[in-house]
Amino acid sequence: MGSDIVPLQTVGGSSQICRVEVRDTVKIPAHSRMWVPVNIPLAEYMAPLGFVEPDLDVMAEKEVFPMSGIVETHSENVLVNVVNYGSEPVTIFKRMHLGTCKPFFENTQQHRVARVTQQVECNTLPQHLTDLYDRSSVHLNDQEKSDLQNLLCKYSPVFPNLQRTLGEPH
Repeated sequence: MGSDIVPLQTVGGSSQICRVEVRDTVKIPAHSRMWVPVNIPLAEYMAPLGFVEPDLDVMAEKEVFPMSGIVETHSENVLVNVVNYGSEPVTIFKRMHLGTCKPFFENTQQHRVARVTQQVECNTLPQHLTDLYDRSSVHLNDQEKSDLQNLLCKYSPVFPNLQRTLGEPH
């Protein structure tokens, strides 16, 4: 076989998994996010839709997080949302590996299911968000601090509690 590329076929489509690489060098400012143009080498062997998953080594190497998402693999302009959660600007270079792209097939045979959680009243800021609040409220006036605390409290279930393992149910 040598260098021949043989895409595997399964019922429903290709099972090809491809790399996701930065198209051009970009600099992402601190504490921000940016839509980064990417290339998906060998995307022509994939389904038209793909699910991008981040490479955790990228997070360990640089303080950036490529967001998971569904992309059109055959598009000329594939974008991935990359978050710089660090306090310094980060440069990500052309051809840098951000993650992988797996085929995504929409299941039209079954009903879609959404997880619904009950909104709980929040009177005090949860412990795992106090550091975020303290760092974020340094230059805010009293009304803005109150608004920030209410916002963090209201959406506290979406912030990971690092005391628990990520992915562990609440």
